[in-house]
Amino acid sequence: MAKVRRETQILLHQAHFVSLVAHLRYLNLALTDDLLYGSALSLIPSAHTHSPQDFNLTKLSSLVRWLRDLIPVNKTKFSGTSRPFRDRQRNVLETFLAMEPLELVTTFVLVCRALGFNTRIVLNFDITPLKPPAENATKPVKPDPIPEPVKEDKKEKSKSKKSKRAASDSEGEEDFEEKPAKKSLSAKISQKSNRSCSRSISAKLAEASKRKSSTQKPSNSKSASSNEREEEMIRKINKKYPTKVEEEDVQEKPSGSRKQKSEGSAGPSTGKGSKSTKITNPKFHYWSEVYLETDKKWVCVDLETGRINSPPDIESKLSKPLYYIVSIDNMGNMKDVTRRYGSNYMTTTRKIRHDEKWISAVIGAFDKKDRKDSKEDMELIKTAEEAPMPTTVSGFKSHPLYVLKRHLLKFEAIYPPDAPPIGWMKSEPVYARECVHTLQGRTSWLKEGRTVRLGEDPYNIVKARPKWDRMTGSMVKDEPLEVFGRWQTELYIPPPAVNGKVPRNEYGNVELFKPWMLPKGCVHIPINGMTRVLRKLNIDAAPAMMGWDFSGGCHPIYDGYVICEEFADIVMDAWNQEQENKAERDAEKREKRILDNWRRIVKGLFIREKIQAKYMRKKE
Repeated sequence: MAKVRRETQILLHQAHFVSLVAHLRYLNLALTDDLLYGSALSLIPSAHTHSPQDFNLTKLSSLVRWLRDLIPVNKTKFSGTSRPFRDRQRNVLETFLAMEPLELVTTFVLVCRALGFNTRIVLNFDITPLKPPAENATKPVKPDPIPEPVKEDKKEKSKSKKSKRAASDSEGEEDFEEKPAKKSLSAKISQKSNRSCSRSISAKLAEASKRKSSTQKPSNSKSASSNEREEEMIRKINKKYPTKVEEEDVQEKPSGSRKQKSEGSAGPSTGKGSKSTKITNPKFHYWSEVYLETDKKWVCVDLETGRINSPPDIESKLSKPLYYIVSIDNMGNMKDVTRRYGSNYMTTTRKIRHDEKWISAVIGAFDKKDRKDSKEDMELIKTAEEAPMPTTVSGFKSHPLYVLKRHLLKFEAIYPPDAPPIGWMKSEPVYARECVHTLQGRTSWLKEGRTVRLGEDPYNIVKARPKWDRMTGSMVKDEPLEVFGRWQTELYIPPPAVNGKVPRNEYGNVELFKPWMLPKGCVHIPINGMTRVLRKLNIDAAPAMMGWDFSGGCHPIYDGYVICEEFADIVMDAWNQEQENKAERDAEKREKRILDNWRRIVKGLFIREKIQAKYMRKKE
């Protein structure tokens, strides 16, 4: 079940990523309208019309200030519209008012592209996480039982009625208007099925109870107790059936204050006893990048604040954690620019992202690389590598540049052993990742086509992996295994063939894990099924083992035979002759089978004719 949840979460992550890529391409396609280009160009004054070769940071800053003064952003809440984005952008150019920050960003992109500048739209992907949420957060919360109306005794009812009458005589008309609401309390609350009615009643009763408590005398303890019961019922109803306005208030206001609880403001509690989790909508942040020909680099522009070339300021406003930041330019080429804005890319962001090969395959389908892209890739890598050393122990885990000894895996070691540390983390030395090497046993190095040099001492001794022992029929564990580094090995040189005999291992095979493992004086013939020909010619040969297959156990993989090179032509001629003879035999068998079938059919027709001649004519 856990594996299914992980796979489902990965599919959701991939689908969300592809959807956001499609959204970014939709925005870029909507801005390719010639009418929008013409409208944006007509707004630009002559003081801000510059050629791409003369455009610099100063002129870019003045252009941003002019646009922010010309087109302000609507400060009120904007819930979006179903109109196409191209029509919304046209409306911005006509009314000089942007309803949301995205429209201001796209207007700036239109102005820059109309002037001939290479401009990108950049989007922060607030995406579904790659790992599934905790199981406790996904369990459904059982709803609380619907509150039932409080049943009072007859004596309490009579006492409360008397107290209400006495209070109404002294309070006048204001109390007189509150009586119908109080009398209808028990009748309306009892209608559990009608939720909308209970919501409206609870709101009215809350106001009435507040006014009553403010005007009522403190000496009237019996009426106060009844009001407390009414308020308690109102709070339960509001907690069970909150209105839309009340739900918004709960999300905006903290739920820890005592005043909100005493006033009975609706909304589910977020205390320790509550198991419900808060669901937050994704927040997308847009900005742009402009390529400056004078500086030969991309410069980020934040239209909300007017800041230019300040990636740290943009990063501070992005939702955390940071997953992907993707941009798209005039020609529709997409680029992953997360390294430019993610200061924690090496420590945090890189670990929570999907496989880089898959990301490159998706974005690379819309990216036509040129010299600018290759130069930008080098700058992004350099920016990520120039990040400071992590300040926490967890930040060093799987870091591509730094490593602590405590984070080394079972078959990893630092070489040379006296490698100088490049820093310290709480009195623990920090080493460069270049000093970490993978160690292997003798058998594993042989699979790589290398062998341990004579006289080499093991660099480390670890516990071997569990192995099945066929002799005892049990699993052998915790056996010591000597491991060596690559610097302790050399290329494997097999013994040569002598007197027409192929050298082989103790199992009668020739291990051909690498091309240089072929014995000198031998050739490899990658043809299976030559045993009959080799026996007929009485030529020595050994099966060629190419590797291991671990599906359903551990099985060797064979591909052809290894023979001495002086017998190669003889074996191939005999094999070809054998194949020709086999083809002739197959043709003869096929022809014989065809003739036998025809003979059987003709014989059956003769038998049928005899039966008809003997029995059918007598009946006639």
